[in-house]
Amino acid sequence: MRHREEQLIDALAGSPQPMHRELLSLQLERLQLLHEQIARLNGMIAQALRPYQEVVAPLGRSAWVRSRFPRSR
Repeated sequence: MRHREEQLIDALAGSPQPMHRELLSLQLERLQLLHEQIARLNGMIAQALRPYQEVVAPLGRSAWVRSRFPRSR
């Protein structure tokens, strides 16, 4: 385990080049886009479930459902 930690320290000790920074920036932009799309999809799902609120809401209070489908927030 100690050897792996030293390798990790060595790998993180370098100085990133401009190209590396640009690649990281692109990946961060992609991650932000995914977060935005997930939020939009959650909104669409909530809107689609609105007519079924009376049926869906009690499910959220069920211990069985909560234990198998924990909220990701």
